[in-house]
Amino acid sequence: MTPEVFVLPLADSQFLVYAPLRRSAIVADAGQVSALREELSAAPEERAPGVSPTGAPRPTSATLLLTNACNLRCRYCYAAAGEAAPAYMRPETARRAIDFVAANAAAAGARWFEVNYHGAGEPTAHWTLLEESHGYARDVAQSNGLRLRASLTTNGRSAIPSARGSFATWTAPPSRSTACRRCRMPTASFRRGAARATSFSPPCGHSTAPAFAIPSA
Repeated sequence: MTPEVFVLPLADSQFLVYAPLRRSAIVADAGQVSALREELSAAPEERAPGVSPTGAPRPTSATLLLTNACNLRCRYCYAAAGEAAPAYMRPETARRAIDFVAANAAAAGARWFEVNYHGAGEPTAHWTLLEESHGYARDVAQSNGLRLRASLTTNGRSAIPSARGSFATWTAPPSRSTACRRCRMPTASFRRGAARATSFSPPCGHSTAPAFAIPSA
């Protein structure tokens, strides 16, 4: 629709309207999408901020995309995860990213830095590096007198030993979830995710395709 607003077709003549930069999404019918398209075409173009940042960037948060491998073939996947040949992040890449954001946090006098494990694939498909890099981040935090904030976003189909402080959200009812979250046993997609949410130690909360966010301090 625009460079910042996307329209993705769903079943039953419905569409997902997604504005990632505004962290917003709605489900709309064809008439609503048409009206929104007209409204956006008539709206004035947003201006860039008047003041541009100067100097080298000094982020205190790193998001690690460990792999493009995935055990699902979701129709809505923005990265088409699992369709290309599997590629895996090297341990030294993860360590450099962690060292960088930890050093920035220490230099800025911050109390914590952040490491997130996210998409382009299923992070748990590279479990060895996930576990190793998280342990490394904890050691770096301790040696610098900082706190570590870490999170894992997963489709919930892999066995995860612990999910303390986690929460699972269902973005669609079971039938829609099963249709969109394709796997070798499609009828099990929703059921397995729901079972996984209640099998953690301790069990994680969940609402109605599961999308797990598992923070770890």
